[in-house]
Amino acid sequence: EDFNTAWQALFESRWPLLDNTGHDDLVTVDWQQQYWEKHLQECLDEAAEAALLPSFRGRIGELSMSDKIMSSVYLSENIAQQYSRLSYHWTILGSYARCLRFQNVLCTAEVCDMLQHSRLETLVFVRVISELEVNGVCLLLSCHAKTLLSLEFIHCQLYPAAMDKVCSSLCQPGSQNYKIQSFSIKSSRIVESKSLTTSAGLLNFLSYAK
Repeated sequence: EDFNTAWQALFESRWPLLDNTGHDDLVTVDWQQQYWEKHLQECLDEAAEAALLPSFRGRIGELSMSDKIMSSVYLSENIAQQYSRLSYHWTILGSYARCLRFQNVLCTAEVCDMLQHSRLETLVFVRVISELEVNGVCLLLSCHAKTLLSLEFIHCQLYPAAMDKVCSSLCQPGSQNYKIQSFSIKSSRIVESKSLTTSAGLLNFLSYAK
């Protein structure tokens, strides 16, 4: 218990303005898991900002984290470059991730490979529009269909063909069953302007959910 309390203090010291009132008092919070998950989310957000720049070339996993992030987890100022790379953080800490938010630029096969040791339960995708981004989303969903409980899309464009792919990716391997319990689509397009056709995959998912 003292160990968990120490991790809580460390969490609140690093993110003092973060509202943690959503935690159920009847459920013991694993603060070590919460700390590293929040750390990984910060790494993803920082990588997304860099990858969105027109000048970005190369692999997302090779991006170096900022001094602000690195100083929060390392006492030394002289840190080898390999330890600052996004891929390194996921290699040693990826198992702590449960709930993550992805910008569209992170929906790639490379990022999916980095997350292979995570047991993701909640995924939020933001501004997914292109077919390439949808394919990246589907890769992530397929890899984590056994553990995924909640899925949310915000400011996305998921026309019927794309939504069919998404719903198909949610099926657990070897069955037609869905483990997911919450599916939310906010401020997004799912129907093309010249057609009122609704995704057959989405209708099937909703039918199963009943």
